[in-house]
Amino acid sequence: MRIFENLVGRSEWVKRYNSGPFREERNAFLLELQQQGHSRSRLREINRFLLGIAEHIDLNRDGLVGEAQIQKAAENWVKRHCESGSSAETLHIAKRQFIQIAIRWLRFWENGATPIRILISMRR
Repeated sequence: MRIFENLVGRSEWVKRYNSGPFREERNAFLLELQQQGHSRSRLREINRFLLGIAEHIDLNRDGLVGEAQIQKAAENWVKRHCESGSSAETLHIAKRQFIQIAIRWLRFWENGATPIRILISMRR
């Protein structure tokens, strides 16, 4: 089951989420969160972050994702996707959410049955 269609109303956005990198891994994570009881609005928010994570973190490089790479990806994502007039607190919260969701998704992926293994070298 593809969750993107249920979370994103407009067809051009469904196409964007379906054509983004690591579609199957993002889909599996969202389905897991849905089964855990996350609300539709929270899943929509996580879905938005996941696409950014998949686009901004080099997951094809060597299988190792480090703290510096996640931090840099979060900073780049916040610069591109948060409004220019956003408060420092809003930007900080968005960056923190990006990092938290990235770590959860990568740990989920690392522990899954996918053939790609991701090692997270971040302090737990």
